[in-house]
Formats: sequence, structure tokens, C-alpha cells
Amino acid sequence: MRIRLGLTVCCAALFVLSTSSQSQAFERQWHAGVDAGVASLFGGYSAAGFGAGTHVVYGLSDTFNALLDLDFTRHPSVNTDIWSGGAGIAYTLDVARAVPYAGLLAAGYKFTGDLSTTAPGFQVVLGLDYQIDRHWAVGLEVKMHTIFARDPIGAAAYGTTFLRFEYTWGF
Repeated sequence: MRIRLGLTVCCAALFVLSTSSQSQAFERQWHAGVDAGVASLFGGYSAAGFGAGTHVVYGLSDTFNALLDLDFTRHPSVNTDIWSGGAGIAYTLDVARAVPYAGLLAAGYKFTGDLSTTAPGFQVVLGLDYQIDRHWAVGLEVKMHTIFARDPIGAAAYGTTFLRFEYTWGF
């Protein structure tokens, strides 16, 4: 399963990079979109899950973006939902229609269900957006979350892989 997913992602990335043209990222450009995908909770309470979210991005320059993300994931095997929100900054490399980025966000987490707790943390983000045209983009984003929780889970690592769909404006 993981090998097939990895091969699919690699083939999609090769296709995007081989058909890319010049990007059109701008200062003060806005992005708003929705995300959906899979999630994994690691550590003493390892559990796979699924989730969705929303995001807003503002272009501080043609290379740095301010990010605001809100996500929800469900982990049925441990009867737990995780709500998270983060704000931070990302560096974008806009040399082609395919726009890779990496970022760091300060975050907060709310666990509900069997692992009920709240905690601060941070998120390391790696992503690749593909600009379909001037107003629409699709992408793939991988986030590694580090959560500084006390009882019942202690410090935890958590990962999400989401497909992203977004509308852009403000050129």
C-alpha cells in the first residue's frame, strides 16, 4: 500500500515538473482552500486516521507566505478526534507552475474522545502546489506535528498528508 502510494506521488510529481511553465506568484496574493487526506498518530497511541481542513495564505513577498491552517482528523482505532490550528511562515520556490514550499507553524491541539487533552505544539510543513491557471491550484502537503501534551498521551508526534484545492486572488 505504501509503495503504491509512493509510486503514485512520484509519478504525479514527475508529470507536474515535466509540464510546468513559469509561475506567477506575487506579493499580497491570497490563497484560500480546503484540504483532505490521511493522518497518523505515533508513539504510545499509534493510530491511522483521516481528516480535512481549511487554509488561508497571504503572500508577504514572492518568496515568503504567511499561513493559517485549521485541521480536523478522526482516529477510530483509539476513539479520538484531533482539532488543530496553526499560524506561521513558509518559503516558496516559485520557479515553475509547480510551486514547492516549506514552512514552520506554531500550533494548538485539542484532543477529544478517549485521549481528551489540549496542548501546544508546532508543525513542519512540506508541500507542492500546482497552479492550474491564475485562480486555481491543487497540491499535496505533508505536515509533521510535534505536540507537547501531558496526560493522557504525553509528548506525541503526529503526521498528516492532505490533498489541497485552492482559489487565489489579489495579483
